[in-house]
Parts: sequence; structure tokens; C-alpha cells
Amino acid sequence: RPGSRPTQRGFSLVELMVVVAIVAVVSGAVIYAGSVGGGERRLESEARRVVAVLRAVCDAAAIEADFLAFGFGARFYAGYRLERTGWEPIKASGPMRPYELPPGISLASSDTDTPLPPELPAAPQVLCSPGGDIGPIDLQLMAAGAAPGWRIRLDREGRLRALQADES
Repeated sequence: RPGSRPTQRGFSLVELMVVVAIVAVVSGAVIYAGSVGGGERRLESEARRVVAVLRAVCDAAAIEADFLAFGFGARFYAGYRLERTGWEPIKASGPMRPYELPPGISLASSDTDTPLPPELPAAPQVLCSPGGDIGPIDLQLMAAGAAPGWRIRLDREGRLRALQADES
């Protein structure tokens, strides 16, 4: 018809801004829900990292034909090398370097009721020999307010595993 406005096609700027705002709110809610429920995933991931570092230390001991070790405190863990001055944490970058556990996660020894000091010990607790000999280890990785946690076990046959504490 002459004199009438053509029908509008597309969306107005306000409509587009409302859609973007809704998408942002929904995305934020999904990310928040993932981080709140992610405590167990983070704990599992950290348990698997401890196992990987311990494996790397023992594998390197066999490959390098050298004595290496693994040490841990309540908040830190690392590979160790025997230097002229005694055992020292491996400072170089790589998988055997010192790691700090995320806030709210801590290590404990399942063999004793005595709490671990937070820092790395002067002498490591687990020795990895060039011949593959290694002592048993039983660690517990716990998150504040979460149960049951994870156990990191190394038996005399050399089987190293991360298990949920209720599976042990």
C-alpha cells in the first residue's frame, strides 16, 4: 500500500542485547556449577598427578641408573636427587619438580596418625633404586570438607595406583 511502512525484518538492537545477556547468565551458571562440583574432579586429577610424578621419578632412576627419591609434605611433593650435600628436591622444570597442592587439598601418610609438616622434608620418604627396588607407600589425598578422598598406593610388586579411598 502506498504510504504504509514496510514490515520490519530482523531483530532490533535491544532484542539482540537481551539474548546476549541471557546467554552470558546461562554460561556463567554452567561455569559456576562446574567449579563447585569440580572439587572431586580436582582431587582425582591431583591424585593422578602425584602418581605420575612418582612414576616419573622411579622410571628416571631406572633409565639413568641412579638413585632418585620422592618426598612429600602435607602441601608439597617432589622428586629428589642425591647431591654431594645430601638429598635435594629436583629444581629443574619438568615432571619431577616440586609441586604445591591447590588450596584445600592435602597429603597425609596412611601409615601414621602424625600429621605431615606442610613443606617438603629434608630427606625423601620413598627411594627409587636403579634396579627398580622400591618400598611400599600408602598416601591419602584429602580435600577439606570432601570425603572420602583418594589413596595413592605402591606395593612391593611395584604397582602404583590412585584409588578412591572407599575402593581400598
